[in-house]
Amino acid sequence: MVFQPLRAFTPEPTIAQFLARYFERFRDLQDRPVQTITLCHYAPEESGYLISLSEQQFQEIRDAVNLVLFCVLWNELCEFLAKGYRVAAPPNTETFEIVAQAFTDEMLQMELPYITLPTHGMRYTDKLEKFRFSIPLNAYLRGQVLPEPYLLHLLQRVFDVEFPEQLRRRILRSLEWFRIANQKDYPVQTGVVSIATALETLLAPDENRIKRTLADAVDDWLRKQWGEWAIEAQRDGYSRTAAGFWMWDFYDLRNRIVHGEPVASDEMFVSVPIKRGHEVDSVSVSKTDIASIIYGILLIDYLSPHSDSGNLEPMADGATLDESGDISLRDTQSKVEDTLANLGWRRRLEDDPKAMRLYLQTVLGELLEPLSSESLIRERSQERPEPAVEDITKG
Repeated sequence: MVFQPLRAFTPEPTIAQFLARYFERFRDLQDRPVQTITLCHYAPEESGYLISLSEQQFQEIRDAVNLVLFCVLWNELCEFLAKGYRVAAPPNTETFEIVAQAFTDEMLQMELPYITLPTHGMRYTDKLEKFRFSIPLNAYLRGQVLPEPYLLHLLQRVFDVEFPEQLRRRILRSLEWFRIANQKDYPVQTGVVSIATALETLLAPDENRIKRTLADAVDDWLRKQWGEWAIEAQRDGYSRTAAGFWMWDFYDLRNRIVHGEPVASDEMFVSVPIKRGHEVDSVSVSKTDIASIIYGILLIDYLSPHSDSGNLEPMADGATLDESGDISLRDTQSKVEDTLANLGWRRRLEDDPKAMRLYLQTVLGELLEPLSSESLIRERSQERPEPAVEDITKG
């Protein structure tokens, strides 16, 4: 909701004075006071007064924030891996934080009040006048930080009353690990372990088959979704998709980190070729980001059967994501297609001469069919009126 100047209710004078000074510290990028401030306030039974939140209330807010974070960050990752560039700096979970402020009597009575705020997991206390709350850079450059509508619409099903409780808990716990994995101030090793934990939490594999279960899940999804377009590979007599083998190796990397083995920094990143028209460039991408893409794909696959009957129809066997007809859904599907192709996990139409030839024959056939001799004869015969029966008998 939007918090505007204190006119709706009259708090204690000391609280009103503090809040007036507090909200003066909110500025735009030109250091001008903002007119309205958006707050997340969770105390409907307290008539809107600011109170401390219980741990359960905090957890509900954290779950919602983690869900929205996924809808922002995963969409940005797909955009980056599909196109190879970003309009603004990459978002991360530090951009979005839950800020809680307790209003104690001691603090309110001070001539120069102090406040305590959490920053990157630590608490920081200082004079109010030293704080300056501004619009995040990423939000300023884009005009707004907006979650992908299709993802937000789909993931909000998790909070439905009829949603399976055990699956809900798994998804919410896995989203918490996704958030931790995308804290860019953490070491890259932490990101690898955290996103692997997010995948484990989502899939809930048998502890003796974790790596195989994760790789099988990637194989199953890619083959179901793309069929013959999925790139297959062979290794040591085993057959998997290229993406399945990547996940197998990624979990090996996770195990090496957890067991304290030395891991070179360049093993945490991979160069991904990005095709733009007839040119191919490359970008350096962390393996955590690639595993985050896989996590999002599997999460969406888990949730698709629970989507409502609006723009998000449940996918039939062999169906593709864009068959719902939803514009936002088709945009997500397009980015996923390009991302998988850039990662070398899905064949491109233009890279397969046989498929391209069949495609051109089909398209050109549809375009040239109206000009063919058989079509012209059939069309003219339909236009020419047949003689009436009486005319034939008279002849």
